[in-house]
Amino acid sequence: MKSLLKAYRVTTAEALPQGNSARASSSSLSRRRVGESLKEKLSFLFLFKIRLVPLVIFFAVLVLGARVTTLFSHMGGSSLLKEVHASANKNEKPTPLGKLDSLPEKNKNELKALDKFDPFNMTADQYRALKGVLDKGNQLADREHSISEKEQVLQALVKKMDEKISELKKTKEELKVLVDKIEEDENANTKRLVKMTESMKPAQAAKVLEGIEFSILLEIMEKVKETKASAILAAMDVEKAGYLMTALSKRRKIFKKGNPSKSVMEG
Repeated sequence: MKSLLKAYRVTTAEALPQGNSARASSSSLSRRRVGESLKEKLSFLFLFKIRLVPLVIFFAVLVLGARVTTLFSHMGGSSLLKEVHASANKNEKPTPLGKLDSLPEKNKNELKALDKFDPFNMTADQYRALKGVLDKGNQLADREHSISEKEQVLQALVKKMDEKISELKKTKEELKVLVDKIEEDENANTKRLVKMTESMKPAQAAKVLEGIEFSILLEIMEKVKETKASAILAAMDVEKAGYLMTALSKRRKIFKKGNPSKSVMEG
């Protein structure tokens, strides 16, 4: 900056005509103003360069990290790490990066390119490409995290569904036990009523059966022996006996479809 000021003053002094004091004074004032303006501009440029250096260093570190990551992804970092661990287990010194003769030619060229890479000479296109790669990596990381969270939620839902299914199966078994118990009790009661009906005289039994509910009457008459049922039907009211025989006939057809080997009136 001092050398620029000195050169400017010398050039201005040579351009001034000698012997003209008024013009010399005016030129001196103008020269002073121009010098002060130049000082301000140079100071601003110097401060701008100082502020620009941390940004350049930051982007240089980003570019260098991306290049190293890319290099290790192509070199097969897992195999290289295995070799390093194996050599460490054998108490051998690890081979320096500069002496990796066993690496393929492609990886050697990438190492050389990494050594020659200068982040200060990065173009705008290279910066945009690097930023795009970093943004894409962040997007993939966020997507992977979101997928992992959804998988955890799905596993929790599947676990709850399995628990609900187990509860429903348990409830179904309990209901089946209760239904079987109720059917067993009903069959026992029906058998007692059938036995009581068969022990009565036909006329007496017909009189009693005419006063009970028709569904119960149908269950009893279905299990009474045929000879006893015929005598009871003959002693019953004609209209009710006909209605009862029609219902028994329908039940007999339904029963035969389910199990045709048994008789409806079987006691």
